[in-house]
Amino acid sequence: MIDRYDAIIIGSGISGIGLGALLAQAGRKVLVLEKDPVLGGRAYSFRYRGHIMNIGGPRAGLLDGRVDTLFARLGKEPGERGFFDGVTTWRDGSLVSLPSLVSPQDLLGLYQLTKEVPPGEMPGYDNRPGPEWLDSVVSDPGVRQVARYVAIVMTTIPRLEDIAASALINAVRHGIRHSTTYLTAHGYGDYIRILAEALTEHGGEIAARARAREILLEKNRVKGVRVEVREKDGKPREMRVRAPIVVTAFPIWEIFRILGESRFPPHFVGMAKHLDRPATIFGISVGLREPLFEGRGFIMTDLPRTRHPFSAFMASNIVPTISPEGEHLFECCCQCAPGLGSNKPELEKYLALLRQDLEEMFPGWEEKSLWTWSYFHWVEAARNPGRDGVFRPGLKAPGIEGLYFVGDSTDSRLAPGLECASDSAMRAAEMIARE
Repeated sequence: MIDRYDAIIIGSGISGIGLGALLAQAGRKVLVLEKDPVLGGRAYSFRYRGHIMNIGGPRAGLLDGRVDTLFARLGKEPGERGFFDGVTTWRDGSLVSLPSLVSPQDLLGLYQLTKEVPPGEMPGYDNRPGPEWLDSVVSDPGVRQVARYVAIVMTTIPRLEDIAASALINAVRHGIRHSTTYLTAHGYGDYIRILAEALTEHGGEIAARARAREILLEKNRVKGVRVEVREKDGKPREMRVRAPIVVTAFPIWEIFRILGESRFPPHFVGMAKHLDRPATIFGISVGLREPLFEGRGFIMTDLPRTRHPFSAFMASNIVPTISPEGEHLFECCCQCAPGLGSNKPELEKYLALLRQDLEEMFPGWEEKSLWTWSYFHWVEAARNPGRDGVFRPGLKAPGIEGLYFVGDSTDSRLAPGLECASDSAMRAAEMIARE
């Protein structure tokens, strides 16, 4: 790490590393700061008993989406993938194809209904509950159920009425258009590795164990970052790193940790704090001696005991490399309210109910298991009414020259997570290039 760069990016998730790689490719001298020992943020992967796990819970990617566009712009392949072969739901004691609930014509009709909302009118749906739009255009129960499942899974919000109408429209539109979904063969941390390679190949630098303590300003212009670096012996060392551009690649409401509220207009402060209500999941990962079911289907259903929307798949059926030879990995999760994470007894109750629901679906699953791992994660900024679209900040900070934001808490209307993060990285790179 030297003392001067063209741009400093704080955070090493998909948006941070992706933007860093794009700026380095364009000839900028770039530094990416990561406070943790490992890179990736919520795209971090790790091994547990030989199985590859994603820290953000089980997530599927969309083929030919913005992630793929980001890799293409960098001249990189996204790595080996495995593809889902369909979506199923639980009906009358068995798994049935979700598309069988509706005709192909009805599914196409649902997609066309989302296309009838012009982009210029979308802001009018940002503060409306999803059912307001759905009730006005769809009456068929099967079509409504498909729309509900797609919206809940893609926004990670458990109740349809808590999803902004704009988020519902976009989720259905992108979910049907990009209906081919995949898992990475080596975890989403593999994306971070590839993007980091692209960054360093073009001369960019990455500093782990480097925490941004303060964004330095001169009047209303960015001058750099005060950084605390942890040496190998664990001792902290502070330094000031100069750059005319600083980009934060973490949830927008955390900006006030390193830059005081007084530096921003009141409306921005209120907007950022209002977004501090992330969508969350709880779930169980299971290592197994044998698969619970055959096939590469993605399950979406409602559970009788847990009473939360549920999604699951046999990850090792889709990408065998994710598990050690002779073992298998089952992933399942439920979308839930964020407060559940701070109420441990209530969370434990729901995890116990989830185990009971799994026993009904897959009798004897615990006897087949080698281990179980239960978790609670926050996934992204929730797209509730009043928290989507125009209620999110743009990529450029108001009133501060040289400060930008990327990540899935910015104003992208694409699918939350990887898609939104990749989209914000590419739009920020284009914006910085113009200015």
